[in-house]
This record gives sequence, structure tokens and C-alpha cells, in this order.
Amino acid sequence: MTVIVGILICYVSLVNVISPYSFFPATVIALLTPLNIFLVWIVTTKLLIPKLLARSKIIVYILCSFALIILVNVLVYFILGTSRTLFQIEIDLLSQKQSHNNISAITYIFCTVIYFLNKDKESIIEQKTMEMNMLKSQINSHFLFNALNNIYSMTYFDSKQASDYVMKLSKMLRYVLEECDAKHVLLGKEIEYIEHYLDFQKSRNETDKQKIIFNHSNAGNHDKLVPPMIFQPIIENCFQYCSLHSDTDFVRLDLACEENVLTFKAVNTKSSEGEISIVRSTHIGLQNLRKRLEMNFDNDYSLIIQENDELYSLQLVFKIAKQIVS
Repeated sequence: MTVIVGILICYVSLVNVISPYSFFPATVIALLTPLNIFLVWIVTTKLLIPKLLARSKIIVYILCSFALIILVNVLVYFILGTSRTLFQIEIDLLSQKQSHNNISAITYIFCTVIYFLNKDKESIIEQKTMEMNMLKSQINSHFLFNALNNIYSMTYFDSKQASDYVMKLSKMLRYVLEECDAKHVLLGKEIEYIEHYLDFQKSRNETDKQKIIFNHSNAGNHDKLVPPMIFQPIIENCFQYCSLHSDTDFVRLDLACEENVLTFKAVNTKSSEGEISIVRSTHIGLQNLRKRLEMNFDNDYSLIIQENDELYSLQLVFKIAKQIVS
């Protein structure tokens, strides 16, 4: 507000300097332009757009806009005529009227264009938000079914450790249901979730712990922020490809951070037993992952997939958005 008042004072002072009229008539003429702009802007943005244009009453909006411009210019014309009589000065009313008609029309068009630009922007943001929530929902439901199967297997085969895994499952569900609604989550929370998920996989597969490896000791401070469950589709794909039944099967995950650039790499052996589920599950998970990466990072990320007859590897690299300062 202070800046606007300052600009207005400078404008009035400039008009007084270059105007052939005395102080008071020059000031009145100078104030008519901001008055014109203000009246058209305030009525258009606060009344006509929300009450008519936003409700798709386009024809009524256009008619009311023309009426507004006419009324504002009648007011301006009245003030000019009064000033000419009051101050006994010669004012070209026709020229002033045309000038203020143009000012009113330009202000009206500007307000309308800004409305449509903001509307398109809000529509895009709303669409992205809805799509992001849909992708999260797909990932969360997939996780939930897997977790329930895991806990059932653990309860059936190892009732002594079932309570520990129920507690881990509770923490995982709380993380998914309560914290994953945010745009970003703490990297430490994401790592904790991955560790619990891998514990479930180790228990379900009854495999040697050395076959499932997760290295993150060099990931830097865990107070950095990442999109929630961004690694989950990659990890699930590892177990889609690898059954862990063979002595040579393994799943290896490596997470590292260097100068706010995060690198997540997953390598696993390929098993023939997983080929049936790969076709249905893997491609959907990767499609969701790519969409989320595009929404969060645009094109500023790297996703490299390599595979041969024996190994499948995926490397994801992106810049961490920000860091919490304690």
C-alpha cells in the first residue's frame, strides 16, 4: 500500500509539472486515471467475475462489463465537466472521454485475462494433486495387500516373533496413512519404512539375510526431504523379478547422498518364477513411478534401467528439494 501511495504521489506531481493548468485542476485531472482503473478493477474482480464469469454467465458478464465502462466514464465526464466550470479552464472533454474509454477497456480486458490465466493454473494444480493422490492410493493399496499377506505368513509359521512384526506393520501403516499425504517426508522415515518392509520380505521368504541387503550408511543426514514412498515401486519390482529361492539369488539396495543429490540403486537376480507376475505388476509400478517423478522434478531426474538374462538393475538420481534446518 505504501508503494502504491508513493507511486500515485509521484504521478500526480509529474502531471502538475507538465500540465498547463494550476495545481488543483491538474491534480483532479491526474487522479481521474487511477480512479478509473480502480473502479473498473474492483467491480470486475470482486463482483462481476465471481458472480457472473465464474458461474459461466458469459453473456451477462459481457453486458454488465459494458455497462460498468459506460457508468465509470459518465462519472469521469461529470467530474471533468464540473472541474471545467468550477476552475474556469478549457478542457477537451471529447479527447478526455476517448482516453478514459480506452483506459477502462484495457483494465477490463486485463482483469479478464488474469482470471483465465489463474483459472488454468489452478486447474492444472488441481489435476496434478488429484493424479498424485491417485498414484499414492494405488501404491498404498498394493503395499497393504502385501503387508497383510506377510503378517499372515509370519503368524502361521513363527508365532513367537509375530508380535514384533505386528508392531512393525503398525508403524508402516501409520507412516503410509498419516505421513505420506505430505508432498515430502523425512528421508530417515523413508529409510525406516524400507527397513521394515525388507524385514517382512526376509521373514516371508525364510531366506538368508545376506540375500537381501540395504546399504544407506553413506546417505548423509536423514533430515533431508524426499517424495513419500518414491522408492517403493522399485523395491517391489525387485521381489517381482527375484524369488530368492536359489542360492545365487539376491536383492541389493544402495542409497547415497552427495551434495544434495540422491542416488538410489537396486540390483537383483532374475528368476523364472517371477516372470508371470512381472508382466502385470512391474510395468504399472514403473509407470506410476515415472509420473510421480515428472510431477515432482519435471525432467530434472535420471531413471536408468538395465537388464540381461541374469540381472535386473535400476538407478534413480534426483536432487533433494530442500533440507530442514534445525
